[in-house]
Amino acid sequence: MMQAHLKCDRRTILGISIVLFGLSACGELCTWNDPAEHASAYPYSYDLGYRLPFNTWVRNQKLEVALHEAVEAGGIERVTSQYRLQCTPRSMPSNCTDCYVCSRTIPKTYNAGSLGNLAMSCRDDGEMMLRADVGPGSTVSAMTFWKK
Repeated sequence: MMQAHLKCDRRTILGISIVLFGLSACGELCTWNDPAEHASAYPYSYDLGYRLPFNTWVRNQKLEVALHEAVEAGGIERVTSQYRLQCTPRSMPSNCTDCYVCSRTIPKTYNAGSLGNLAMSCRDDGEMMLRADVGPGSTVSAMTFWKK
């Protein structure tokens, strides 16, 4: 009875060891913890792919909403701290004291491979440039350019 129990344990240990060895062969997976990455993400569906074009400036309404909410919650300081955009006062219109132009470039990545064969890894997918005109008040106009 004890020997049957040990055989099961050995098979279990062998199986776990194989899985762990396979996982150790995986590359590092992408992580998307950056709020700017989430706010600027292009809409995607498996049927249609990305719904905004690459390599051209496009209005990004999702980013506009996120930045508008940040300005409402904490002003331009919130935009720079939460989304890490570089913001400078905008010269036009000249009487606008709370108008800014903000920008940032973020790397784009994706997880390549197949989970079935345990060979997934994080791969480069270009870069995305963000640009936002903020002000007057919490008015935001935002554009993105995904350079592939």
